[in-house]
Parts: sequence; structure tokens; C-alpha cells
Amino acid sequence: MGDSKRSDEANEDLLAYITEPRLRPYLQTCDGDLSLALDLYAWNTRMAAACLPMLSQTEILLRNALDEQLKEYFDEPGRGIPWFLQDSCKLTENERQHIDTARNLIKRSEKTETRDQIIANLTFGFWVQLLDRKHDQIWRQALHRAFRHPQTSKAPDAKRVRSLVNDVRQFRNRIAHHDYARDYDLPMLMSRVRELAELISPTFGTWLDENYQEIWMNQWQERPATKQDTMVVPDSRGSWETYKRKSAYICPAGRYFRQEIQYIAFYVSRTIQRQVPRITQVINPVTWTPEHATELEASTSQDDKKVADLIKWTLSEEGERILGSNFQGSRQMKVVLLTSYRDEQNPQQKDGHIVLPHEIPHNESGRGSGFARQHRYASLHRLQSASTTADL
Repeated sequence: MGDSKRSDEANEDLLAYITEPRLRPYLQTCDGDLSLALDLYAWNTRMAAACLPMLSQTEILLRNALDEQLKEYFDEPGRGIPWFLQDSCKLTENERQHIDTARNLIKRSEKTETRDQIIANLTFGFWVQLLDRKHDQIWRQALHRAFRHPQTSKAPDAKRVRSLVNDVRQFRNRIAHHDYARDYDLPMLMSRVRELAELISPTFGTWLDENYQEIWMNQWQERPATKQDTMVVPDSRGSWETYKRKSAYICPAGRYFRQEIQYIAFYVSRTIQRQVPRITQVINPVTWTPEHATELEASTSQDDKKVADLIKWTLSEEGERILGSNFQGSRQMKVVLLTSYRDEQNPQQKDGHIVLPHEIPHNESGRGSGFARQHRYASLHRLQSASTTADL
């Protein structure tokens, strides 16, 4: 939804008010194209606004579900004391500070303090902390009852729930602060929000879809096209070894890639590798079973035969030794076929495959400084000239 009629003078005027440091990541993405960077900046704000309703509703759902279980477990009706004020609750000092902060907010607003007002003013972080491993006893005796697999009606593993709520919390914080959505897969993160909601209430999950899914998906599709044509992927599920042996990249079915992506680069051991293969075909979904591999082998399509060989290899003894059990069991996957790994001394071929001049190290360290936890995007020409990941 760019405004092509905006003059260069108007763009420069907008830059002065937004400031160059805030717009810098957008300018990097757009290779210095100020007009496109401003369009992307405006889209990012609209995208944040489109995601927040579903995030907020899921936060309320989680809060109410945990509160209900804790109220029962600590016999709040019988004792006449809110569970979070009972000594037997054994909250940490930090968690008690969250409660004090909520109560002070109510006092400052001159509202009548009630237990429901306090619950409503507790932060998302407070509820995430209650699901931490330090509260394993409460999880085992009470909180696991707030979650159920829709298909099995059994409580999910605590590790899975913690992973979900932490991802949703981090995503929510980024969106709430209008952080740039350059480096994370919004459709995947919104699916995590949806999964968390469905574990608590399938009915609520359906209601979220009916009221909010179309809003954020439509906004996501309106993202201005940029010159970032390469997806950098981390070495998860043995992706680097899979590529070197089978010229393919495998990820869960439905994983979203931008339409402009033409290449994949691999981030291995804090370094972007020199091989940057071109994408030749994307097949989604693929049923990951030996039976389906046999069906594909009978096809006249060479791509089908490649996928069949890929499935059989990942399920073989060699594949399992290299990749672990990531691909065992029937599941749906997405396959991206790529140009093949080649001699770095003779990189020039006519299939579009690129071999970078050198590996690109990631030299930053410390919390939050990781380069590619999930896939992220870059432009090929920046990769070809970068000394370190800081240049991307």
C-alpha cells in the first residue's frame, strides 16, 4: 500500500520527524530506498494493530484459565482469601511485586480494589512465570488441568505449554512496542497463539478464527515487496547436512515464505555458509511416510522422485544417525528443492546457484544477540558483499 505519489522532499521531511535511527532497519531492508522504507514502516504499524486483538484475547483466556484452577486448588471459597494472597501459594518475591504493582495501580485509579480487579491488572509475564519449572508442583497438581489436547483430551506436556506461552509473550511484547517485523515469521507466530488458545478451549480458538484471523492475514498479504530475495535458515532439523546430501530444505508444512524469496542461505555454527542455492521447486504438504515415498517413486515427475528419495533417506539408518528422529512418524512437511552443493573453486554455473566469496560470521554475543533463531531475510547482493552479519 505504498504511496508512489509522495515526493522526495516529502519523504525527507517524514524522515526528519520519524528519525533515521528508528527507520534504519527499514532502510536496510529496502537497500536505502526511502520511499519504500516509509511504506514498510507504515505497514509494520498496521500489522501490529492487526495482531494485537487476537493476542490480547488469548492473554485473557490464559489468565482466566489459570486463575480458575488456582482458585480451586487453594480452596479460595472455603478460606475466604484470594489464592495469590495465601502464604501456602509460595509465590516468589518477584511475583509478589507483580501483585503489589497491580494493587497500587487500582488505588491510583481510585477504583474499588477487588480480587477480579487485581487479576485483570496482572501482567502477561506474571502468568508465564507461574508456568515456569520452579512451580512444577503447582503444574502437576493444578495448572495442567487448564490445558487439553483437542484430539486426545489429555493434558499436554508442560514443556510444550511453556514453549508456547514464552513464544506468545515475546511476540506480544514486540508487537506492543511496534518492533520491526522483519526477522520473525508472523504467520507461524500467530499459529502459536492459535495453538495455545485451542489447548485451553477449542471453542475459543474457533471464535478467534471467526473474528480476527482474516484481519491479520489480509494485512500480512499487503506487506510491501522488498528486494530481500534470500531466506537465511538456522541449522535445525539437520538442514545443512540435508542440503549437502539431498539438495533440499525441509520444514513443517504450512511454514510461510515471502513470495519474493528465490534463494536459501544456511546459518551454521554462528556463520552463514558460502553455498546459496536457488529454489527450484516448493512442494507443500508432503506426507512423510515410506508408503507415500513409494507412491512418489512411481511418478513420471523427476521432482516427485527426488522427494521420494529424500523421504526414504531421512527415515533410513543413515538419515536417522545424521538427523536424529526428527522425521520419524507420519507427519506433514514442506519440501524446498534446491540447486546442488558444488565445488567452491568452480562456482559459476547457469542454474543460478551462488557461492559467496567467503563465509559470513556472526560476531555479536550476549542475550538477544542471536542472528537466526527462526528463518530471516536478506538481499543476495548484501550477502555477496557482507564481511559479517552486521552488514546485513
